[in-house]
Amino acid sequence: MKRKNSFRFGDLLVLAVLLLLASLLTVSSLMIPRGAKVIVLVDGKPESMMPLDVQGEVKVQGDRGETVVKVEDNSVRITESACPHKTCIRMGAISTRGQMLICVPNHVAVRVEGVEDESGIDGVTG
Repeated sequence: MKRKNSFRFGDLLVLAVLLLLASLLTVSSLMIPRGAKVIVLVDGKPESMMPLDVQGEVKVQGDRGETVVKVEDNSVRITESACPHKTCIRMGAISTRGQMLICVPNHVAVRVEGVEDESGIDGVTG
């Protein structure tokens, strides 16, 4: 009795393309632009700013108490907050320009910003 091949050429091609896409997405998510920074806002006003590529921690006083924001491994997360449900802590870490962590009850927001472009043209209009 002859055994059939379980993989055909098309199957291998699809598998190769999927592996290539997965590796490209992984590499692109790890690439943080130089100069990326984290801005911590309390009641909409900048309270603290720190680089995303330097490990550190900042404590800010929100409406309900203290919120601790931690930068490590080119990402930022909220590690402690005085809010009742701790949703901001469960949101995890962010690292991409434009992403935000928000603690609504404590009026604290954390935003990742990229490198300032001196030309004034962003990726949408440029």
